[in-house]
Amino acid sequence: MNFNENWDGIVRNRTVVEEAQKHSVKVGDIFYTSWGYDQTNTEFYIVTKVAGGSVVTVEIESTEERQGGMPYDMHGKVVPHPSKKPVQGAVPKRSVVRIDYKGEPTIKVQDRMGSVHGAYPWDGKPKHVTHYA
Repeated sequence: MNFNENWDGIVRNRTVVEEAQKHSVKVGDIFYTSWGYDQTNTEFYIVTKVAGGSVVTVEIESTEERQGGMPYDMHGKVVPHPSKKPVQGAVPKRSVVRIDYKGEPTIKVQDRMGSVHGAYPWDGKPKHVTHYA
């Protein structure tokens, strides 16, 4: 690796860190993930600490309203539970804040199974979920 390649990498990394430190994320903000195969899983995370360009989040409980009116309907809408209580067994995790192409903060979160997902600021609207039999 020559000096110019190394310098370009340093400048790029520094720019990412500087942008992350300019984020607007604060304690109490809620982020959500939406992911899945054959079903849509949605989880919510609350920010418990902010330190420069990183945050600490913990997964919180959610409340689901089934759609369609039948007990066997396999889709619905989900929102964070009003208590914002952490999910049993959830462990707080640190994430670096990134600014996406729309100028919004995003973070990476690790779910209880160890998978990593992108999380986005929750806009206050119910999010879609589906279930697999």
